[in-house]
Amino acid sequence: MKIKFIVFFVLLLGLSISSCKNKVVTPETKDSSKVEKVVPENLKWSERMMLSEIERFPDPTLLDFRKDPKWSYTPGLVLSACAKVNKQTGILRLCVCLCR
Repeated sequence: MKIKFIVFFVLLLGLSISSCKNKVVTPETKDSSKVEKVVPENLKWSERMMLSEIERFPDPTLLDFRKDPKWSYTPGLVLSACAKVNKQTGILRLCVCLCR
């Protein structure tokens, strides 16, 4: 009985020591020269955000990573914000001209 307890204790101690070992994680550095930027950096944040959303989701009915088109609150909210940004800046007219 005493031997089983000692074996169990040694096994438990060995597992706890090996699981507490510090793991060295090296962060992967991304080379910024290789990243292709879709949205220009010289625009206002609102313009950049809207162009980024247009790039990510060209079809607003597929927002929220949907597979099938569906009209709901989210596309309406995003397109309402898009209309406000366009009214203030006219950036989306520029985007349409650049895409042609």
